[in-house]
Amino acid sequence: MLQILNYDFDSDGKPDAWLDTASIYPKGYILEEDSVYWSNPWSYLKTGNIDEHIFEDIDHDGKRALDTDNDGIVDIEEPGDKMRVWKITWNINTVAGYEYYEPYCYYELWLDPPKPVELAAGVAYSQDSLHTAFNGMFYPNTHDINDANQADTTWTYWMERDDNGKIIWKELVLQSLNNYEGYTFVDTASTNFRLQPSDKVIGRAPQPHNEFIAVVSLGGEEIDMNHWIPKKSLYSNVDYKTIFNEEKTTPIRTTYTYYAPLPNPLQFEYLTDCFSIFDTLGNKLESLPHRGKAELQFDINASTEYTYYWIRGVGHDVDYNDPSELAEGAENEAMGDGVFGYFVYEIPKGLGGYSITLPKNEDGSYNINEIVQVNGKNFEKWLDNPNTSNEVQVWDGPMSYKIYIPQILIPPALDDDNNDGIDDWIDDRGDRFSSKTGFLHDAFMFDNGEAWLDYPAETHYDNLQGNVDSGWYFGADKTFGDDVFETLGKTHFTIKALFEGKGREGNLELSKGGTLVVEEIFGGSPWVISSHVLSGKAEGSDLELTSSVQPTIVKVGIDTVFIKHKLIDKNEPHRFNINFDPYHESIGATDANFTTLVGTKDPCNLLEPAIALPAIIDLKKDVHTLTLIPGADTLNSSELSNFPKSVSGSFVEIRVEVSNGSNDNWEDVQITPSLQNNLGSTKIELQYVAYPRPLVPNDNFGSFSTGWRFNQPEGEVVVQLGNQIPTIQPTRRAYFIFLLKLDNSLENGIYTVDFTVSGKKVYYTGTQNGDLSYSVPSAKICIAEKHANGMVKDFEKIILGQTILKNIEVSTLPAFTSLGESKWSIADISPVDYKNLKDTLTVSRKDGKETINLASIGAFPTKNYSEIYILQPGIVDSYNATEATLKLTNGQILNYETYDGKDSILESDALSVTPIGPKVKISHTIYSINGKLVTEGIEYESDKPIYASTLLTVQNTGADISRNTVVEILTGAYFDVIKDSLPENTTVQGKTIQINIGDLIQGEEKQMYLYYILSTTIPKSVDITVLVNQSDIEYTGTVIDQNFKFASKNQIIASLYDFEIQEISYTQIADNKVLVSAKAFNKGIDAENVWFRIYPIFGGGAHEFAIVEEKIADWKAGEVISIETEYTLPGVDKSLEMIAKIDDQYNTIETTEKNNSEKTGFILTSLSENSNLTEVKVNPNPCNEYVEFIYNLESNYDAIEIIITNAQGVIVKEFEKCPASKGANKLSWFNINLPSGVYFYHLSSEYQLIKSDTFIKK
Repeated sequence: MLQILNYDFDSDGKPDAWLDTASIYPKGYILEEDSVYWSNPWSYLKTGNIDEHIFEDIDHDGKRALDTDNDGIVDIEEPGDKMRVWKITWNINTVAGYEYYEPYCYYELWLDPPKPVELAAGVAYSQDSLHTAFNGMFYPNTHDINDANQADTTWTYWMERDDNGKIIWKELVLQSLNNYEGYTFVDTASTNFRLQPSDKVIGRAPQPHNEFIAVVSLGGEEIDMNHWIPKKSLYSNVDYKTIFNEEKTTPIRTTYTYYAPLPNPLQFEYLTDCFSIFDTLGNKLESLPHRGKAELQFDINASTEYTYYWIRGVGHDVDYNDPSELAEGAENEAMGDGVFGYFVYEIPKGLGGYSITLPKNEDGSYNINEIVQVNGKNFEKWLDNPNTSNEVQVWDGPMSYKIYIPQILIPPALDDDNNDGIDDWIDDRGDRFSSKTGFLHDAFMFDNGEAWLDYPAETHYDNLQGNVDSGWYFGADKTFGDDVFETLGKTHFTIKALFEGKGREGNLELSKGGTLVVEEIFGGSPWVISSHVLSGKAEGSDLELTSSVQPTIVKVGIDTVFIKHKLIDKNEPHRFNINFDPYHESIGATDANFTTLVGTKDPCNLLEPAIALPAIIDLKKDVHTLTLIPGADTLNSSELSNFPKSVSGSFVEIRVEVSNGSNDNWEDVQITPSLQNNLGSTKIELQYVAYPRPLVPNDNFGSFSTGWRFNQPEGEVVVQLGNQIPTIQPTRRAYFIFLLKLDNSLENGIYTVDFTVSGKKVYYTGTQNGDLSYSVPSAKICIAEKHANGMVKDFEKIILGQTILKNIEVSTLPAFTSLGESKWSIADISPVDYKNLKDTLTVSRKDGKETINLASIGAFPTKNYSEIYILQPGIVDSYNATEATLKLTNGQILNYETYDGKDSILESDALSVTPIGPKVKISHTIYSINGKLVTEGIEYESDKPIYASTLLTVQNTGADISRNTVVEILTGAYFDVIKDSLPENTTVQGKTIQINIGDLIQGEEKQMYLYYILSTTIPKSVDITVLVNQSDIEYTGTVIDQNFKFASKNQIIASLYDFEIQEISYTQIADNKVLVSAKAFNKGIDAENVWFRIYPIFGGGAHEFAIVEEKIADWKAGEVISIETEYTLPGVDKSLEMIAKIDDQYNTIETTEKNNSEKTGFILTSLSENSNLTEVKVNPNPCNEYVEFIYNLESNYDAIEIIITNAQGVIVKEFEKCPASKGANKLSWFNINLPSGVYFYHLSSEYQLIKSDTFIKK
């Protein structure tokens, strides 16, 4: 303790005034003694002129120092009015954005002033004017009053004077009344004063001043119900320059004065500010949309530690919804109800890439009830007073909104030892007690403590008063009331605003904080409490997809193009510059708020020198030697035994601010940093927790000990080493400080320190409400090289909104087909670069879309690139284009995943090319069948030659001459061109006709006819209708010296009918039953209502009755139709065959009717073999590729036929006119192509079966 002005005016051995410098904080100040005039900040209450400086007449001589020009500087001196003061100056130097100091800067001025009555009595005694000694009397600067120095007239400064400047002398009268003892100064000669029997005149003495300023506050203007910042201050200022080099001065208040009849309970108010982000549907968000709208909700809690007793005794009494009247009845309505004040909350309007507005009504006025809720309800006034407004107001400034809530009432803190939810002071109103200053006589008690002198019967210990044995009564509940609260009294504000992101990313200021102005219930200056700035992190992708075609001009016909996709994030990467140093990020919830700050000065002045440690560090230049906890009191604190401690290196300090906006106590709260993110040997050099509150005497930063204060929460700390704090009460906040010593080998870049929070939520009743589960913002540290002047040479890059790329869907049109592969690069590329690119992407095609898979690219953008280029090669066919431009796609869609895991899309425009060059179109159509125009109908006869002609039209519709124009026509497989009909410029090779057209000028057209005949040898199961398969054209241009070649895939179809039976067969399914099946094929065009039947034939006769039939209503070209039926063999002595017939009524004219039927071989019936056959021998049996059929005939036959069938009755070989002479006959067969299996031979004559049996082919 440093004692200055050791001035013992009353000679009691103690200084009359001294300054306790141990409590001046932060350190590093300059202390000077000075003399000043005091401009009384409350003088305007007398004069009514708020802008006038009136200096106090300290020596009461009627003369004042004057400020003639009202600039705050004295122009006319009055030395007798000067006061000796101590001037304390802090040189804060640069204060980075978001930086603040807590605990508050404060100092203690201790006063033990002389007692003016004792001084007056001492002067009178020394001048023999007092005939009775007065207890405590003294003469200035004199130890022995009987040896007073009459030349010392300093006593005159303390005495009253008349109009002529002479000191007033009066009789000093001692008075007593019961227990009361006092005094008065009376001029008994000139007044009607009558002495009471207990009064005693002890002499005549000078009359002292009636007023005395016990503690002088040199603050500025007193605040009022609208202005929380004093308008002027001659004594306590912050002088500073802005970043724009503007010089500014702002007043601060550094003292708190009070007068109370009881010891000051030192209970305070607190303010906690939390925020939440919601999307427009009400879903909770952790970050702001960089583009788009969101709703902001600020949850603010104003709280007090004043308990029910103090509030009821000296708190503010309200007029409406009176809580004291509701709780204690109408007879107590005049008692206090809470801590009264007002609240102003400031919200920025947003600049550069985002905006914040407030909800409005349809008429444009502010929707106050939507903006502000107090304790979940619309605002209601508490009282009628001309000095306070009655409604919420929005003060709309150029850069921000200030939301003014004029009347707030913070209810008392809850004292609830028995956890019944009822304040114990209501339970214990019957308790009587006394204090060290006497019995308590107040309206809250039912009667006075003197009535209960014999209670308690047994000594009771009170946390404040200690052991008490008189004047206390435990009341009806048999328990004594205390004044230790279980939970703070609080008022909750909800303020809502509307956010719109317009492209800006990073940390955006959302709130400038709030200012709470509340009364000090014991009198004196109001409390002014502020909350901190809140910022939200805006993240998002500013992707832009641009697709183009290279080249945009193509040759008519087939050409190669590249679709080029350019993907860019227009807002990335960011530079870790002044916008990130200091680094500041908040994550809010309705009941909590976590803010991480990097790049600041130590908030508790535990580092020396007190330098700012930025978030951007040059490991070679930003090297410091620091003393940690320079004022460590190792004698009184074992945990500080290793301090003070000197460390050297490159350092960064991280501050994590934790605000508890819930109703629970947070216990054993721990913030744990992770140094695993490539930080090497970086270590924590110092970590501690600060729990800010207004400082009280004996708070000691040297020993981390706290001074005594009334109602101090158990285990409360101001500063504690480590990363854990025992308790964070509702509405209070704590700071977790981490000083990191950086690994000096770290490379330039941005490093992240992640944090986790742990702890328990415990209601004041002890109910466990689970663990803390919140996200804590990460800290970001940047390593970069700096110039000698400290400026960063090259700011490092940082990515704020990263996406995961999925694919690009290209909605292609028939004119474009990709080649199934794409390649990409981070540098701008063109088609000439394609073959040298290494990074490929697969392309798939489905349902008219080509999809480029971007999974191999993954996260985008990165610090190294924020642009990628993709080349997608493909083929353009513009031959059939009818417009000047040819559309290739209907657009492109990028599919990606946003930073928060949501699927999103981005589109680019449709793509087109312009084809140029000669454009020769060929039109090739069927013209006639058998000489009759097809437009007049098609007529032909079955099994007669069919002739067809086509009309070939060649036309140049382009913008250039077509040279060397050649048309190639590929005829159908079963039509042959009639060569004699072709013009001279035509050649034929196989099925290809080549016609040399020559040159075609723009718009020229040439025509010719080509003639064909349908082939007479057509195999089974083929399409006969294709007259022309394909027509190609090839030519060269003049403007574009390239070869053009097009193929028309359009076939020319001759509308011909031709039905054929593909096969008929049977399968033996019983001794007398077979399954007969047949298939028919449509070789021509579509047909309708065609009958398909199977008939039996007995003895080679005619077929009459079908055993199965089907009417084919719609028979498509190339379609195969099958029918089958089971058939029971009749017991007749005739041969049996089956015949399948298609269109057996000849309802449709076909090119041929010869293929409309097919028969099976003979089917074995129950008839006996012909007696004219003596023997049939198959040699060898089984056979290989050669077999002989040897048979004896009893007589000569006109014809013998042998039919070979497979097991299903399908004829595989038929021998007509076999040897038929009487006697031995032989038929030889080389069956080279016959598959292995079991076969039947059927020997017959004129449809009379002679012999059937089996043989085997190996």
